[in-house]
Amino acid sequence: MIYKIYFFCVLVFSFVTSSISQTKDTITTQDRPKAVSASAWKSHLKSTLQANQTAFNNDWQGGGASNLAALSTVDYNINYKKGTWAIDNNIRLAFGITKIDDEKRLRKTNDNIELNSTLFKNIKNSLWSYSTFFSFKSQFAKGYKYNNDDSRTLISNRFSPAIFQLGPGFLFKKSDDFKINIAPSTLKAIVVDSFFTENEDAFGVDQGENSDIEFGASVVANYKFNFAKNVSIENFVTVYANYLGPVGNIDINYSLNMNSKINKYMSANFTFQAIYDEDTVKAVQVRELISLGLNYEI
Repeated sequence: MIYKIYFFCVLVFSFVTSSISQTKDTITTQDRPKAVSASAWKSHLKSTLQANQTAFNNDWQGGGASNLAALSTVDYNINYKKGTWAIDNNIRLAFGITKIDDEKRLRKTNDNIELNSTLFKNIKNSLWSYSTFFSFKSQFAKGYKYNNDDSRTLISNRFSPAIFQLGPGFLFKKSDDFKINIAPSTLKAIVVDSFFTENEDAFGVDQGENSDIEFGASVVANYKFNFAKNVSIENFVTVYANYLGPVGNIDINYSLNMNSKINKYMSANFTFQAIYDEDTVKAVQVRELISLGLNYEI
Protein backbone atom coordinates (compact mmCIF):
# COMPACT_ATOMS: atom_id res chain seq x y z
CA MET A 1 0.00 0.00 0.00
CA ILE A 2 2.83 2.38 0.88
CA TYR A 3 4.64 1.97 -2.43
CA LYS A 4 1.43 2.77 -4.33
CA ILE A 5 0.91 6.01 -2.39
CA TYR A 6 4.58 6.89 -2.84
CA PHE A 7 4.41 6.25 -6.59
CA PHE A 8 1.30 8.40 -6.88
CA CYS A 9 2.82 11.25 -4.88
CA VAL A 10 5.99 11.23 -6.97
CA LEU A 11 4.02 11.50 -10.22
CA VAL A 12 1.78 14.28 -8.93
CA PHE A 13 4.73 16.19 -7.44
CA SER A 14 6.68 15.90 -10.70
CA PHE A 15 3.70 17.10 -12.74
CA VAL A 16 2.95 20.06 -10.46
CA THR A 17 6.57 21.23 -10.17
CA SER A 18 7.00 20.93 -13.92
CA SER A 19 3.83 22.96 -14.46
CA ILE A 20 4.93 25.68 -12.06
CA SER A 21 8.44 25.92 -13.48
CA GLN A 22 7.19 26.15 -17.06
CA THR A 23 4.70 28.84 -16.13
CA LYS A 24 7.34 30.88 -14.31
CA ASP A 25 9.75 30.65 -17.22
CA THR A 26 7.25 32.22 -19.61
CA ILE A 27 6.53 35.28 -17.48
CA THR A 28 9.07 38.07 -17.71
CA THR A 29 9.91 40.35 -14.81
CA GLN A 30 8.01 43.18 -16.47
CA ASP A 31 4.89 41.08 -16.98
CA ARG A 32 4.96 39.41 -13.58
CA PRO A 33 1.99 40.56 -11.48
CA LYS A 34 2.54 41.63 -7.89
CA ALA A 35 -0.23 39.31 -6.73
CA VAL A 36 -2.35 36.66 -8.36
CA SER A 37 -5.85 37.94 -8.95
CA ALA A 38 -8.58 35.91 -7.30
CA SER A 39 -10.46 35.95 -10.59
CA ALA A 40 -7.70 33.83 -12.15
CA TRP A 41 -9.06 30.84 -10.23
CA LYS A 42 -12.50 29.41 -10.88
CA SER A 43 -14.01 26.45 -9.06
CA HIS A 44 -17.25 24.53 -9.07
CA LEU A 45 -18.25 21.77 -6.66
CA LYS A 46 -21.25 19.52 -7.13
CA SER A 47 -22.06 16.71 -4.73
CA THR A 48 -25.07 14.41 -4.80
CA LEU A 49 -26.64 11.82 -2.56
CA GLN A 50 -28.87 9.50 -4.55
CA ALA A 51 -31.13 6.71 -3.36
CA ASN A 52 -33.66 4.22 -4.67
CA GLN A 53 -35.79 1.55 -3.01
CA THR A 54 -37.97 -1.38 -3.97
CA ALA A 55 -40.09 -2.99 -1.26
CA PHE A 56 -42.63 -5.85 -1.10
CA ASN A 57 -44.70 -7.02 1.86
CA ASN A 58 -45.06 -10.68 2.81
CA ASP A 59 -48.37 -11.03 0.95
CA TRP A 60 -47.02 -9.84 -2.40
CA GLN A 61 -47.53 -12.64 -4.94
CA GLY A 62 -45.90 -11.10 -8.00
CA GLY A 63 -42.37 -12.04 -7.00
CA GLY A 64 -39.38 -9.79 -6.54
CA ALA A 65 -36.77 -8.90 -3.94
CA SER A 66 -36.80 -5.84 -1.72
CA ASN A 67 -33.67 -3.70 -1.99
CA LEU A 68 -32.30 -0.38 -0.88
CA ALA A 69 -29.46 1.43 -2.65
CA ALA A 70 -27.52 4.63 -2.02
CA LEU A 71 -24.91 6.47 -4.07
CA SER A 72 -22.76 9.49 -3.23
CA THR A 73 -20.84 11.45 -5.88
CA VAL A 74 -18.52 14.44 -5.95
CA ASP A 75 -17.57 16.38 -9.08
CA TYR A 76 -15.08 19.17 -8.38
CA ASN A 77 -13.53 21.48 -10.98
CA ILE A 78 -10.83 23.98 -10.10
CA ASN A 79 -9.28 25.89 -13.01
CA TYR A 80 -6.66 28.58 -13.33
CA LYS A 81 -6.10 30.97 -16.26
CA LYS A 82 -3.58 33.78 -16.57
CA GLY A 83 -2.62 35.14 -19.96
CA THR A 84 -1.98 32.30 -22.38
CA TRP A 85 -1.37 29.75 -19.61
CA ALA A 86 -4.07 27.74 -17.87
CA ILE A 87 -4.61 24.61 -15.78
CA ASP A 88 -7.86 22.61 -15.69
CA ASN A 89 -8.30 20.19 -12.78
CA ASN A 90 -11.21 17.81 -12.28
CA ILE A 91 -11.83 15.35 -9.45
CA ARG A 92 -14.61 12.77 -9.73
CA LEU A 93 -15.48 10.56 -6.77
CA ALA A 94 -18.31 8.04 -6.51
CA PHE A 95 -19.28 5.28 -4.12
CA GLY A 96 -22.54 3.33 -4.06
CA ILE A 97 -23.90 0.34 -2.16
CA THR A 98 -27.05 -1.77 -2.19
CA LYS A 99 -28.75 -4.08 0.30
CA ILE A 100 -30.78 -6.86 -1.30
CA ASP A 101 -33.59 -8.45 0.71
CA ASP A 102 -32.22 -10.79 3.40
CA GLU A 103 -28.61 -10.82 2.24
CA LYS A 104 -26.23 -10.03 5.08
CA ARG A 105 -23.61 -8.47 2.84
CA LEU A 106 -23.75 -5.09 1.17
CA ARG A 107 -22.84 -4.99 -2.51
CA LYS A 108 -21.10 -2.18 -4.38
CA THR A 109 -22.93 -0.48 -7.21
CA ASN A 110 -20.26 2.12 -7.97
CA ASP A 111 -16.70 2.81 -6.86
CA ASN A 112 -14.56 5.40 -8.57
CA ILE A 113 -11.64 7.72 -7.86
CA GLU A 114 -10.59 9.83 -10.82
CA LEU A 115 -8.30 12.83 -11.15
CA ASN A 116 -7.65 14.66 -14.44
CA SER A 117 -5.32 17.63 -14.71
CA THR A 118 -4.27 19.48 -17.88
CA LEU A 119 -1.70 22.25 -18.18
CA PHE A 120 -1.94 24.14 -21.46
CA LYS A 121 -0.65 27.20 -23.31
CA ASN A 122 -2.80 28.81 -25.98
CA ILE A 123 -1.54 28.95 -29.56
CA LYS A 124 -1.96 32.41 -31.09
CA ASN A 125 -5.42 33.13 -29.62
CA SER A 126 -6.92 30.06 -31.32
CA LEU A 127 -9.00 27.21 -29.90
CA TRP A 128 -5.87 25.02 -29.84
CA SER A 129 -3.22 24.85 -27.11
CA TYR A 130 -0.02 22.97 -26.33
CA SER A 131 -0.83 20.71 -23.39
CA THR A 132 0.47 18.26 -20.82
CA PHE A 133 -2.02 16.07 -19.02
CA PHE A 134 -1.99 13.82 -15.96
CA SER A 135 -4.68 11.36 -14.90
CA PHE A 136 -5.17 8.94 -12.04
CA LYS A 137 -7.92 6.35 -11.74
CA SER A 138 -8.65 3.78 -9.02
CA GLN A 139 -11.24 2.75 -6.43
CA PHE A 140 -12.00 2.99 -2.70
CA ALA A 141 -12.90 -0.55 -1.67
CA LYS A 142 -12.68 -4.25 -2.47
CA GLY A 143 -14.58 -5.55 -5.50
CA TYR A 144 -16.19 -8.98 -5.68
CA LYS A 145 -17.72 -11.28 -8.26
CA TYR A 146 -20.80 -12.97 -6.80
CA ASN A 147 -21.36 -16.62 -7.67
CA ASN A 148 -24.61 -18.57 -8.01
CA ASP A 149 -24.07 -20.33 -4.66
CA ASP A 150 -23.94 -16.96 -2.84
CA SER A 151 -20.16 -17.18 -2.46
CA ARG A 152 -17.98 -14.37 -3.74
CA THR A 153 -14.54 -13.99 -5.31
CA LEU A 154 -12.24 -11.02 -4.76
CA ILE A 155 -11.45 -9.45 -8.16
CA SER A 156 -10.10 -5.99 -7.18
CA ASN A 157 -9.10 -3.99 -4.14
CA ARG A 158 -8.59 -0.44 -2.90
CA PHE A 159 -6.02 1.25 -5.14
CA SER A 160 -5.61 -2.05 -6.96
CA PRO A 161 -5.56 -1.49 -9.82
CA ALA A 162 -4.29 2.09 -9.85
CA ILE A 163 -3.78 3.59 -13.29
CA PHE A 164 -1.66 6.65 -14.05
CA GLN A 165 -1.24 8.49 -17.36
CA LEU A 166 1.08 11.37 -18.22
CA GLY A 167 1.84 12.89 -21.60
CA PRO A 168 2.25 16.00 -23.78
CA GLY A 169 -0.06 16.82 -26.65
CA PHE A 170 -2.61 19.30 -27.96
CA LEU A 171 -5.85 20.57 -26.45
CA PHE A 172 -8.86 21.78 -28.43
CA LYS A 173 -11.04 23.81 -26.08
CA LYS A 174 -14.09 25.66 -27.32
CA SER A 175 -15.41 26.17 -23.80
CA ASP A 176 -15.38 24.51 -20.39
CA ASP A 177 -18.21 22.32 -21.70
CA PHE A 178 -16.48 21.16 -24.89
CA LYS A 179 -12.83 20.12 -25.01
CA ILE A 180 -10.67 17.38 -26.50
CA ASN A 181 -7.11 16.57 -25.44
CA ILE A 182 -4.93 14.55 -27.83
CA ALA A 183 -1.67 13.13 -26.43
CA PRO A 184 0.21 10.98 -28.97
CA SER A 185 3.09 10.26 -26.54
CA THR A 186 1.50 9.03 -23.33
CA LEU A 187 3.15 7.08 -20.55
CA LYS A 188 0.76 4.74 -18.74
CA ALA A 189 1.55 2.96 -15.48
CA ILE A 190 -0.61 0.22 -13.96
CA VAL A 191 -0.07 -0.79 -10.32
CA VAL A 192 -1.80 -3.82 -8.82
CA ASP A 193 -1.52 -5.90 -5.67
CA SER A 194 0.58 -9.03 -6.26
CA PHE A 195 -2.34 -11.10 -4.93
CA PHE A 196 -4.12 -10.71 -8.28
CA THR A 197 -1.09 -11.69 -10.38
CA GLU A 198 0.01 -14.61 -8.27
CA ASN A 199 -1.47 -17.19 -10.67
CA GLU A 200 -2.28 -15.24 -13.83
CA ASP A 201 -2.05 -11.91 -15.64
CA ALA A 202 -4.39 -9.23 -14.27
CA PHE A 203 -5.35 -5.72 -15.43
CA GLY A 204 -2.56 -5.76 -18.02
CA VAL A 205 0.14 -6.72 -15.48
CA ASP A 206 2.08 -9.92 -16.11
CA GLN A 207 1.88 -12.90 -13.76
CA GLY A 208 4.18 -12.51 -10.76
CA GLU A 209 4.56 -8.75 -11.25
CA ASN A 210 2.82 -5.84 -9.50
CA SER A 211 3.23 -3.08 -12.10
CA ASP A 212 3.46 -2.47 -15.82
CA ILE A 213 4.55 0.48 -17.96
CA GLU A 214 2.98 1.18 -21.35
CA PHE A 215 3.61 3.79 -24.03
CA GLY A 216 0.85 4.88 -26.38
CA ALA A 217 -1.62 7.52 -27.52
CA SER A 218 -4.45 8.99 -25.46
CA VAL A 219 -7.56 10.98 -26.34
CA VAL A 220 -9.80 12.53 -23.67
CA ALA A 221 -13.01 14.32 -24.66
CA ASN A 222 -15.72 16.05 -22.67
CA TYR A 223 -18.97 17.51 -24.03
CA LYS A 224 -21.80 18.92 -21.93
CA PHE A 225 -24.97 20.56 -23.23
CA ASN A 226 -28.52 21.44 -22.18
CA PHE A 227 -30.93 18.94 -23.71
CA ALA A 228 -34.02 20.78 -22.47
CA LYS A 229 -34.97 23.22 -19.75
CA ASN A 230 -33.40 21.98 -16.48
CA VAL A 231 -32.03 18.88 -18.25
CA SER A 232 -28.30 18.63 -18.94
CA ILE A 233 -26.31 15.82 -20.56
CA GLU A 234 -22.59 15.31 -20.12
CA ASN A 235 -20.52 12.94 -22.27
CA PHE A 236 -17.05 11.89 -21.16
CA VAL A 237 -14.84 9.51 -23.13
CA THR A 238 -11.24 8.34 -22.86
CA VAL A 239 -9.45 6.31 -25.52
CA TYR A 240 -5.99 4.76 -25.16
CA ALA A 241 -3.96 2.75 -27.68
CA ASN A 242 -0.80 0.97 -26.53
CA TYR A 243 1.99 1.19 -29.12
CA LEU A 244 3.77 -1.74 -27.45
CA GLY A 245 0.75 -4.06 -27.41
CA PRO A 246 -1.17 -5.98 -30.08
CA VAL A 247 -2.49 -3.92 -32.99
CA GLY A 248 -6.13 -3.05 -32.46
CA ASN A 249 -6.00 -3.39 -28.67
CA ILE A 250 -7.68 -0.08 -27.77
CA ASP A 251 -9.11 0.81 -24.36
CA ILE A 252 -12.36 2.82 -24.43
CA ASN A 253 -14.23 4.25 -21.44
CA TYR A 254 -17.44 6.16 -22.18
CA SER A 255 -19.88 7.62 -19.69
CA LEU A 256 -23.10 9.60 -20.09
CA ASN A 257 -24.68 11.51 -17.22
CA MET A 258 -28.13 13.02 -17.59
CA ASN A 259 -29.26 15.36 -14.85
CA SER A 260 -32.85 16.57 -14.62
CA LYS A 261 -33.16 19.35 -12.09
CA ILE A 262 -36.39 19.27 -10.06
CA ASN A 263 -35.56 22.21 -7.81
CA LYS A 264 -32.51 23.75 -6.17
CA TYR A 265 -31.80 20.71 -4.02
CA MET A 266 -33.33 17.74 -5.86
CA SER A 267 -32.73 16.07 -9.22
CA ALA A 268 -33.40 12.89 -11.16
CA ASN A 269 -30.31 11.27 -12.63
CA PHE A 270 -29.52 8.73 -15.33
CA THR A 271 -26.01 7.30 -15.74
CA PHE A 272 -24.73 5.01 -18.48
CA GLN A 273 -21.17 3.72 -18.71
CA ALA A 274 -19.52 1.37 -21.19
CA ILE A 275 -15.92 0.12 -20.92
CA TYR A 276 -13.89 -1.96 -23.32
CA ASP A 277 -10.50 -3.04 -21.97
CA GLU A 278 -9.05 -6.35 -23.16
CA ASP A 279 -6.55 -6.34 -20.28
CA THR A 280 -9.47 -6.74 -17.87
CA VAL A 281 -12.03 -8.75 -19.86
CA LYS A 282 -12.52 -9.28 -23.59
CA ALA A 283 -16.07 -7.93 -23.59
CA VAL A 284 -17.93 -4.65 -23.21
CA GLN A 285 -18.66 -3.81 -19.59
CA VAL A 286 -21.94 -1.89 -19.14
CA ARG A 287 -23.38 -0.10 -16.11
CA GLU A 288 -26.68 1.82 -15.81
CA LEU A 289 -28.25 3.74 -12.95
CA ILE A 290 -31.50 5.69 -12.53
CA SER A 291 -32.02 7.51 -9.24
CA LEU A 292 -33.46 10.45 -7.35
CA GLY A 293 -30.91 12.60 -5.61
CA LEU A 294 -30.17 15.51 -3.31
CA ASN A 295 -27.76 18.10 -4.74
CA TYR A 296 -25.34 20.57 -3.24
CA GLU A 297 -23.43 23.05 -5.44
CA ILE A 298 -21.01 25.88 -4.77
